[in-house]
Amino acid sequence: MKHQGSIYPAMMAATAALVCVAPTQVSAQSIQEVMPKGLKAMRAGKFAEANQIFGDFTSNFDKERGTRLFGGHFGSAYYYKGRSEFSLGNEFSRLGGEKNAAKAKEFFQSAKESFSNSYSISGEGGKINKQQKISLFYKAQACQALGEYREAITLYEKFLAERNDSDKFSIGMYHVNLATCNFKLPKPDLKAGMTAFETALKNRERWKINDMAIVSAFQAFSQAVIAAKSESSMVDFLNQNRAVLTLKPYQMVEFTPFFQKLASEAIKADMLEAGFNLLALVPSSEVALADIEQLSKRIKNVPVKQFRDGGDTINKQRLASSKALLEKRIAKGDPPEVLALNSAAVVHEKAGYLRGAYAVYQQLEKNYTKSSRRENYLFQLFRIGSELGRAAESEAYGRSFLKNFPKSERAETVRVLILSSIFKARDYEKAKATASEWIDQLPKNSLQHDVCLHVIGGSLFYLGEYEKAKPYLEEHCKLYPESKFAATAGYLRAANYSQLDDYENAQKYLEGFIKQFSDPSKNIYLSYALFDLANVHFVQQEFDQSLVYLDRIEKEFGTAPIAGAAFNLKGSILQSQEGGEEKALAYFKKSYDMAKKGGSSSSESEALFYLISLLGDKNAAKAAGAKQEDVLPYFDEFWKKYQKSPYLANVVVSSAEALAKAGRYAVLLPALESSIASTANSKNTIVLVTAIDNYSKYYIENEIKNGASAEAAGEKLKTVYYKFPNVDTKNARTQAMLRVALIGVYEETYQHAKTEENKDLMAKMQGRITTTFKDLKAQYPVEQLSDFVLIKVGDYLRTKSSAPRQALPYYQELLKRKKGDYTLDAEFGVADVYGVAGSKDEAAKAIQLLSDIEKSNPEDTKIGGQAVARIVQIYATQKNWPKVIEAGRDYLKKYRSEKLMVQLLLAQAYDQTKAFNDAIAINMGIYSSNTSNWGVSVPAISRATELMWEHGAEKEGKSRKQSAYEVAARYIKNSRASFDKFKDSMSEDVRTTWRALDRRVQQWEEGGEIKTFKQIEAEQANQ
Repeated sequence: MKHQGSIYPAMMAATAALVCVAPTQVSAQSIQEVMPKGLKAMRAGKFAEANQIFGDFTSNFDKERGTRLFGGHFGSAYYYKGRSEFSLGNEFSRLGGEKNAAKAKEFFQSAKESFSNSYSISGEGGKINKQQKISLFYKAQACQALGEYREAITLYEKFLAERNDSDKFSIGMYHVNLATCNFKLPKPDLKAGMTAFETALKNRERWKINDMAIVSAFQAFSQAVIAAKSESSMVDFLNQNRAVLTLKPYQMVEFTPFFQKLASEAIKADMLEAGFNLLALVPSSEVALADIEQLSKRIKNVPVKQFRDGGDTINKQRLASSKALLEKRIAKGDPPEVLALNSAAVVHEKAGYLRGAYAVYQQLEKNYTKSSRRENYLFQLFRIGSELGRAAESEAYGRSFLKNFPKSERAETVRVLILSSIFKARDYEKAKATASEWIDQLPKNSLQHDVCLHVIGGSLFYLGEYEKAKPYLEEHCKLYPESKFAATAGYLRAANYSQLDDYENAQKYLEGFIKQFSDPSKNIYLSYALFDLANVHFVQQEFDQSLVYLDRIEKEFGTAPIAGAAFNLKGSILQSQEGGEEKALAYFKKSYDMAKKGGSSSSESEALFYLISLLGDKNAAKAAGAKQEDVLPYFDEFWKKYQKSPYLANVVVSSAEALAKAGRYAVLLPALESSIASTANSKNTIVLVTAIDNYSKYYIENEIKNGASAEAAGEKLKTVYYKFPNVDTKNARTQAMLRVALIGVYEETYQHAKTEENKDLMAKMQGRITTTFKDLKAQYPVEQLSDFVLIKVGDYLRTKSSAPRQALPYYQELLKRKKGDYTLDAEFGVADVYGVAGSKDEAAKAIQLLSDIEKSNPEDTKIGGQAVARIVQIYATQKNWPKVIEAGRDYLKKYRSEKLMVQLLLAQAYDQTKAFNDAIAINMGIYSSNTSNWGVSVPAISRATELMWEHGAEKEGKSRKQSAYEVAARYIKNSRASFDKFKDSMSEDVRTTWRALDRRVQQWEEGGEIKTFKQIEAEQANQ
């Protein structure tokens, strides 16, 4: 704003008229000195000095006396005092800070009072106050500076109504200030403000309104619009006034931060369209720089520092400063485009368009890696990438963030989210590796350490590395009982012990977990923990306890995802109980119906598996009130939907008998093929073996039904097994199992041929067995076979082949390996081979090995009994009868599982050592314990009575022969009806022995050495 014209001449005229007035001569002289001196200081920008001059002068007089002495000129002195105060207020305001702001306020307040005093003094005649009306204008500015916008508006309007034509002021600034005050009212008057502002903008060039004034007013307007939440006002205003608001590119450089700030505020206020309209006012750095460079070339040789170019004032220094500022922003990586793109990303995300936001942030990361905002947009890329499921990209951005901003406040968040993202994606190997890499770098009792422990423990658990998971899960539960992962960690710890078969700890921690986190609304694992606890009791055959928890799941979580599995487990328990099949079937169907409604393929396939397992067993199906053929619709449903299911082999095997009875070999055999192929690489070799055995059985059965001989069927099966569909020829385990199964087929055919005394077929089968074994040995060295295959082949060779010593390499290979599930079986196998088919020294080794097995398993009566029973057998094979007696007696004192076999060998040993009384006693014991087993009881009673006749002792006045007769005759009498009824189902040996005993009784009766039962009855009748 230009200063008004000098009042010095007028003051001279006024003082001349007063020279003859003695009382005022000194004062007149003072005003002639004060006014020029004060105005000179103001023109030099020495506002403090000017304020001191005018302040001293006005303070010498009260307003009434000063007015009386100097008329309107005294008002002019107040006016200039106010101008100097106003200028000082602006200077302090620009310095910033609370103290300067307070000082500025003091000067603005003083200026307001000075302008009020000036306005109140009009003067008359030659002493009028020419600054009276203009004082209103500047008082309005002082009020505006003090934030008294309503009063300022009144003063501006009053000034315009009263002003003199001679008052010189900026009409442009009048409208700008009037607009600003309307915008800054507590309740902005947008209409009045916009009217004044648009007037200023339309006359901007004519009224020569400077850029800063326009920008300041626009800031007030934008803030008012945001406060009023009137986005449409902003958008409409910008659309109507864009041309006059838009500065030339080079002019916008210094105002770019201002417009960007306004845009950011608008976007934060959800005024997205307004925000983008504001950003659109800012030219790109490329355009602005080109404009500056082009203009710089044009004015290069212009001699003056500043000049007018059309409606623009061009200042060389300002232009150079703008260029330097822009180049600095570009060099630092923060040109205007960065904020514009960042704002676009924010808007996209607020609109729910995450992919759009992600793409914008990617553009920022690609082109502006030096930006001060990079920390933010790298974080946003990491965060949004994770939400979009772009795990690999998200992780890469997160790692870049940690590398470039390791001390950022967000570093912990990024590290936590990276781990959570990898863990959530179920990439447990990577999650474990990443957390393991970081955990030693992190302080304990921090969120990062908390998450690392959780991720390592959880990953190891889900990877099945339960032993390794244990210390991490334990440490997490110990260090972070209040962690947001506390419930998860507590559950995983308990479940981990269950997987380790440590049922004591599993039960303890599951019970503790259920008690600690008992609120199902806060514990998503509660139903799973109940199920796991039920399962812990189930595997320990504590079925009643298991049912308690399963019943609770049914009652409290009947519709939860785990309920289906609970129904299946409950059904399994009920199926194992006498008469529980019908209820079991109901629960399996309930689980199946639930799975179908829930749409879970895994749950439905599992439910079908349990249904099919029960119905496929004809005895279980009958007990459940169903028929075995009822399994077929369920099998068809499974086969249609779930050929990739892990339950496939079990389902097919369970359905095999029903499918075969229905003549559906065309479905059964391909299904078994798929089962074998799907389990060829599985650890569950038992299922694989069962599937192969079923395939062998039903393939041969189908071929024979179609007219092939057993021999031809076996040869066709060989062709299939040597090139089995979808089984890798390098899969030694499965290929070996197929050959073992083929040997089993040949063995069965051999046995049929032997029964029929078909020596040619017997020779063929023996040759094929030998050839297949040679092939098995040649193609699949024992080193390549799994433990299960080794024990399977070894057992087969030991028990079913004519050369049991061939089993030794398989057992010995297994014993070389780390102790596992089949180690004990291998030790028994070696002992059996040595004991049955070995030399005397090997038999001794076998006995020692079996003795060691018994000693190392003192609590396991099954294993101990098996070992001692094998020792008895070895001694019997050696015909070392005293040792048989010693070991046999030892067995009967401690064990029961193979009692009959040991008793039979003892009976033989007593016979051979002529310990007849012991032989009689043990044979009678065998008979009395096995009366329903004709194959055992008949030979035992026969031998016992025979020995009694020849070697028995006299008892209770009866001779040994009389005792023998009475026992044998009573047996024959009591068993004759049953013998006649069941003799056709007995073996020839049993029939022969019973008939021989019958004849012996008759001979004894005819021999006259004993009293017959008839004679005894007659004597008793005569007494």
